[in-house]
Amino acid sequence: MNVDSKNRLWKAIEKIRLLSKKIFAVFLSISMSTYILGVCIFAPYYNWQYSQKNGFISWLFFGEVISCLHAVGWPYFVLNRAEYDTRTSMVVAQKQEFSSLPESQGEIVPPQEAERIAVQRAWEGFLQGAKEKGLTEVEARAIWVQKYEPIVKQQIKELLKKVEVVR
Repeated sequence: MNVDSKNRLWKAIEKIRLLSKKIFAVFLSISMSTYILGVCIFAPYYNWQYSQKNGFISWLFFGEVISCLHAVGWPYFVLNRAEYDTRTSMVVAQKQEFSSLPESQGEIVPPQEAERIAVQRAWEGFLQGAKEKGLTEVEARAIWVQKYEPIVKQQIKELLKKVEVVR
């Protein structure tokens, strides 16, 4: 290789390096712009959501800070929304199941039977919420067994212990 071809090679490498810097700068500016736009959109949304959930006075004292922190972390909350929705549907199902246990119809059932009925009703509510989110029954069962069934069983056992103490 002669000197002239080496110089052309170095110039080509330098052009590629400068081009890659420009591409990275454009990518970084688009990413940051998207993130900042998201913060600007989600800050009022999370403020409104906090005030609706906790009331105006609570929002006035703590809500502004909490909502702004949520807005700064908006990618996390947006990307994990499906799991949050599934957990929320499970909580709703638990509330429904406890309000409709056979005991509320005047029937007294043994604690093991009450636990079985409550877990079954929680599963049915969870499955319904999962199907609304587009999950198949197999996917919902896998999530249920892995994450939520042990939690539900523990909560039901604690509730049954409290009921035993009250009686």
